[in-house]
Amino acid sequence: MFAKVACFALVLIVWECNAQGPKDLPPVNLPNPPAPLPSLPLGQVSNPSNTIQNVPGFGNLLNTLASAGQSTNVLGPLGNLQSTQRIIGQINEEMDIERPCRVNDVSCIRHFFLHHSKCEEAHGPVPEPLHRKVSTTYFPRINLTLTATDVLYSGLNGKIVEFFIDKETDNLLISVEFRNVTFYSKEAYYRFHRKAKLPVVNKDFIFLNFPSFTTTTIIPHISELQLDKSETTTFVEDPTLVFSLGPKAFVSSDPAVPATLPVLYLDIRTGLQELFLTEGTFYAAVFIQKVICDFGLELL
Repeated sequence: MFAKVACFALVLIVWECNAQGPKDLPPVNLPNPPAPLPSLPLGQVSNPSNTIQNVPGFGNLLNTLASAGQSTNVLGPLGNLQSTQRIIGQINEEMDIERPCRVNDVSCIRHFFLHHSKCEEAHGPVPEPLHRKVSTTYFPRINLTLTATDVLYSGLNGKIVEFFIDKETDNLLISVEFRNVTFYSKEAYYRFHRKAKLPVVNKDFIFLNFPSFTTTTIIPHISELQLDKSETTTFVEDPTLVFSLGPKAFVSSDPAVPATLPVLYLDIRTGLQELFLTEGTFYAAVFIQKVICDFGLELL
């Protein structure tokens, strides 16, 4: 664009000199003015193949999108600025990622943990059912704390769906998908908190069945992985929840206690989010220690 602007300036100067100079000067053969630039919407590129596609790492990104079953037409029909910026961000992120193992190669993942931590190799599977002494979950939306004792779990032999190193942050990420997980306690304590009063505590059974959810665990410091310093978040793909609560769980002379049950029913999705704030970390840690590598952590 700078070259074309300079050309315009030169043409204007020659025209001015010719207009004011002696009349006997020979005629000047002026070049044709450059063709105007094509009018394109903001952010649209006239030849996308010569721009973003040539950025280093773009081919790796396309392969990643294709393997995930996503469209590789990353610029869209118009190549708008917003999508271009999004893809550039994805390219930069992908360039920082290293994948030492395929997600379905559990043996490779085990050896990676062995060489980057002080854990002991585990071969699984997670016991069916898995026994846990106590599970405590908080539901602040309805002022309820649920303490389940002698909990029996099933379905914790999940499937690894992502595994990579982020070189920029020095973090390891492992993501595990779980399906048809069950939670059962014969004796669960329902503690309803009340303003300026003692809590109401009921005891009864609880049964939960989760169709599908995925945990994402980030462990810092690749050179010495420590599971106790990790962070886990849970994403619920299917908010459908099959559950059964004991008949005495929400019984009380205080009308505020039974009134919490319909509130819970009307927003199961939020209830799941509250539950997985504590449960998700346990599920992920159990899978890692029983199937991949045992860090010696006592999972309470």
